[in-house]
Amino acid sequence: MSRTDEPIWPRILQVLNPSPSDQQTGLELLDEYQTSGCLRRTCAEIIHLPLAAVALFYARLSQQRSCQSPLRGQPDSSWMAQADFCFMNIRAAGTPDCPGNFLSAAALLPALRVSAVHLAPFTRSEFGVLYAVSSLTSLDPALLHPALSAAGFRPGDQLRAFVQACHLLGMAVGFDLEPHVTQYAQPVLLYPHLFRWLHLDPQNPDQLMGGLTQEEMLTEDAQAAIHAQVRQMVSEALQSAGLPTLESHPDEDPALAQRKLDLYQALIPRFIQRGFWTFPSQIWDADGVPAFSGYAHDGRYPRFRYFNRAGQDHSDGAYHIVTPFKFYTNLRPNQKPHPAAPPQLIPETQDFFNHIFDLWRDDFDFDFVRHDSADHIFDSLWPDDPSLPASDRPSPANFQACITASRTVQKPYVGHMAERMGTEVEDYAAAGFDLILGNDMLDEINQDHLQKSFALHDQLSQMNARRPTPFTVTYAVDTHDTGNPYIWGQPLTLLAGPDGLSQRLFLARFLSCGAARRPKYEVIGLQDRSYGLYQANVSPQTLTWVGDVGFNRFYHILEDLHTSLKPFLNAAQRTAAHAQPEFAWWAFQHGRTVLIAALSLQSTPLTLTLPLETIGRPTILEQFDFAQAAWQPLTPSADLTLSLSSRGFVLLRGQTS
Repeated sequence: MSRTDEPIWPRILQVLNPSPSDQQTGLELLDEYQTSGCLRRTCAEIIHLPLAAVALFYARLSQQRSCQSPLRGQPDSSWMAQADFCFMNIRAAGTPDCPGNFLSAAALLPALRVSAVHLAPFTRSEFGVLYAVSSLTSLDPALLHPALSAAGFRPGDQLRAFVQACHLLGMAVGFDLEPHVTQYAQPVLLYPHLFRWLHLDPQNPDQLMGGLTQEEMLTEDAQAAIHAQVRQMVSEALQSAGLPTLESHPDEDPALAQRKLDLYQALIPRFIQRGFWTFPSQIWDADGVPAFSGYAHDGRYPRFRYFNRAGQDHSDGAYHIVTPFKFYTNLRPNQKPHPAAPPQLIPETQDFFNHIFDLWRDDFDFDFVRHDSADHIFDSLWPDDPSLPASDRPSPANFQACITASRTVQKPYVGHMAERMGTEVEDYAAAGFDLILGNDMLDEINQDHLQKSFALHDQLSQMNARRPTPFTVTYAVDTHDTGNPYIWGQPLTLLAGPDGLSQRLFLARFLSCGAARRPKYEVIGLQDRSYGLYQANVSPQTLTWVGDVGFNRFYHILEDLHTSLKPFLNAAQRTAAHAQPEFAWWAFQHGRTVLIAALSLQSTPLTLTLPLETIGRPTILEQFDFAQAAWQPLTPSADLTLSLSSRGFVLLRGQTS
């Protein structure tokens, strides 16, 4: 039995030593889950459950089920199109007096009505920002359960416990892979040739060492000289400390890991003192790399200018705290590559990037990869050769190579999701991705949104008819970053309100069918309208737990309904689609069964007449009552009149003759 197959929750149960009350609670959770297939409690209630009760729940479940991935035996990644996804930020899954950890996050899993969990970055990061990753192998100690750590549980086993919890519930687990790290991340110091460097003159940091221009310093010879100096500094420090490397494996002895961390943190000011910095990531609508513009003496850091292709300075929107992997040579400051010096792929960087996921796939049994910053890879290409990039962003070929390398004989099913807020299905499918995020969370729910959705459905149907494995676009009810000031500026959960959020969930479940199925993508806390994920991604805080009982009930009623109709939806075809400024309606059919959905697009009640004769004129008709969670009979007629509340929706089911 491999380490990923050995049940960990029984060992956790021994450490947490549940009281009789905890045992009773754990058994009640298990009975509820086995009866209903999920926990129907609100997130706000679950997050306050004793973790010893949660440990008993999983320990008992591991006696009944395998903790191996539910995807074992799958021949390819086509399962991604049939999955549904939830974003999970571990540190957000806690309370102000008890920060989130792998155990508290596992407590929330049985309340999710999804089959895959997209896990936010969980290795060490800087500045409180999860996506400012500073280690590719060392887990963030803030995500560990103190009692387990005190009892000798290594960080790796605490992560394995979370992965096993997902697998016990039949959920796949996804790793978030970034094409960048922080400017002094551990891999930056260990593998300096994989990044672009500046060497400032320590005596006059407004200038580059040796009086070089930026273009001269970016040449391969100048970069190699910097790499040699960085390697020497790191090598001497490691030798003096008697350490082999700065990175730590999650299963490593904590004392040894701490020695490595202490040395790493001591090295960073030495590099700053000697003027060694890496280039930060370029903005998305610009070429080359950012341009060094001088030194901020008060803060002791270099400044950069980020000019887009129109020549506008967009430095305010730049992501200054990370540096991208150097996939290609010959990039210039805020300019396209020179025609006489095209970008050249660096095989060592590609190989390193290809195998970052290996650790999480092989030692922790992760099932898929979500690729961060894959949003503008097709509009960042070099006009002279569209197979090469014009900026420091990875090219489609870089991602395709990584996708190919991720799949092994033992795990051919590893899936890949691109973080693309768009719908370029042909391009991303050609690059090897299984699905992209889509942009539904950016839209208001109106006529234009429905028309775009209908068109995307047609495009996916046609494309997948000629593909051996399906490609799709999720319907993102919400994402972790909609609260960003550059998107909605506040949590979409709050902005939409319960009616708007209900409408988005309804669309996620009943807007697609057949070969054009679009997976639901949601975020943790949405089930009871809890919010605060964007803030929890960029600072160490937890969600605000709302505990909306009524909305939570609707969430589970909708999911029960979708589960009952999923076999029909998988086999059905769309036979009607209409969108007006005030309303939209569409229909699916398979055999004699027809399913009709209607949606109000206005903030006042309306009366809608459906021309049933255009969709086969059902002889038997019923409407789903969400309040009663039951189908209610209707009298069929040529023109059916329905009353829709503000932002309301209805679902009808009928049989044609």
